[in-house]
Amino acid sequence: MNGRVILSVILAALVGAIPSPEAAFNDPPALFLPENDARIGADADAMVFSWEDTGIETYQIEFGVDDQFAVSSGPIESPDPYYDLFDLIPADIWRTLNIVLYWRVREVHILGIPGEWSLPFRLFKTDLTPPGLLQPPSDARFSHDTALPRFEWSPIPGAETYEVEFATDEKFEESIAVVRLLDPFLDFAGADRTSWDPLEGIFFWRVSADRTEELPGPWSAGRYFSKTILPAPELFWPADRTRFPPDSLPPFLEWLPGEACDHYQLRFALDRDCTRVAGILECRDTRFCFDDYLTDHEWRMAYANLFWSVASVDASNRPGPWSPAWELTKNGLHRITALGDSITWGECVENGYLDMLTERLLPRWGEVSWVNASVGGTKSAWGEAVIGDVLIDTCPQFVLILFGANDSVDPGNCDPPYECNVEGHLEAMVQTARNRGVTPVISTVLPVNPEGSRAYAQWRVDMYNDAIREMADRIDAPLVDLNQMFWSFGDDLPMLFCDWGHPSREGYEVMAEGYYQGIISHGG
Repeated sequence: MNGRVILSVILAALVGAIPSPEAAFNDPPALFLPENDARIGADADAMVFSWEDTGIETYQIEFGVDDQFAVSSGPIESPDPYYDLFDLIPADIWRTLNIVLYWRVREVHILGIPGEWSLPFRLFKTDLTPPGLLQPPSDARFSHDTALPRFEWSPIPGAETYEVEFATDEKFEESIAVVRLLDPFLDFAGADRTSWDPLEGIFFWRVSADRTEELPGPWSAGRYFSKTILPAPELFWPADRTRFPPDSLPPFLEWLPGEACDHYQLRFALDRDCTRVAGILECRDTRFCFDDYLTDHEWRMAYANLFWSVASVDASNRPGPWSPAWELTKNGLHRITALGDSITWGECVENGYLDMLTERLLPRWGEVSWVNASVGGTKSAWGEAVIGDVLIDTCPQFVLILFGANDSVDPGNCDPPYECNVEGHLEAMVQTARNRGVTPVISTVLPVNPEGSRAYAQWRVDMYNDAIREMADRIDAPLVDLNQMFWSFGDDLPMLFCDWGHPSREGYEVMAEGYYQGIISHGG
């Protein structure tokens, strides 16, 4: 049974004999919402119809499946200038309907005499949902030297066609083109550029999935893009992938002048594709100086991994395309990232050794910030896999690395089994840190508690540590020998643990002292 038949049955059951003497004293109320030709889909949570409050105590609203209201609900009284359709039609039935619905309102005067009906509003109701717009993203920018755009959106099950509308305003009151398509995309790749290249302006677009041309579905949210004749500026300084040391002075960013340009926009993003924009600044010159915004101290303490790009803007405030993004990294002075397993995370003491290390560093540094990026149960292979992303996210001056306990007690689950290659993974982590301008401080594997349940793994700990010491010496990696520091407690070694291998508070004090010495020995 189609939507028209379903609604006709429901409305017919509600039709009653209502007197309608012709009398009117005021103009009919103005209808407000839903607006005329509104498009309602399956995701509508409420259907409240509203109109002008004329001060009358009673109104009547009527719903019909045609503009003559030959099949209708009949007049329905409402004491308020609004009406919830779900009082008439169950919400679950309404969401499945595919139908054109008309509605109108009139006043009811003293003695029950009705006024004249308003002109009807029409709405389209389908069981479709609005398409999700995919490409281009909002704030896409095109010029005569960019590729012609391809507009894409998510396909909607049950849609027969799609309607794409372009306008010069975000409310789509100034529509300039409507295109109907069978496929969920509109590709200009093969179009003639003679009309496209001189085009200038900011434009908005939206899409609806339609049952038929006569029954359109709801519009998607609108997106905007710009088209100008301005080319993208060319970035000049500093080079892509520049890493600024923690103790550097505030730098400047520079680009070459753009043609026919009034001013520039400088964009900072958190990814090279610039889908996560951190901010956009207006610039009158071709240089941006960080010291206009940050003091020397604030810059040294700052940390970020950013991608910057620049666009020209014409005298009508229409932006051109963005330049390709260049990466810059600023590692924070006196900033620490800890990376390891549950020993570093802090199985028995919250934050592990980090609070104790901070107490030691504060008198020396004055300010300390840290991030504990450790995850319990992990092995050295995991550390190698994630360290790059961890350093991008945290931008430290030092990364303190400790792995090997889980490799020692659970070598069968290494890949390949029993070939855990702890020293190899640590070497790769050292190289990744150095490539990102971060000072790595690695450690030997802690002993297992000789009185604990996994004392049997001590020989593997010793084997890994021999390899770690050799590797650190070979590549000149900063090494803290926490294993040796723990064994220096002799018969008191068990008190440094709270279980088979996680440190107690006393154990973490030893670790904090070891890393403190490692940091101040390597530039801290």
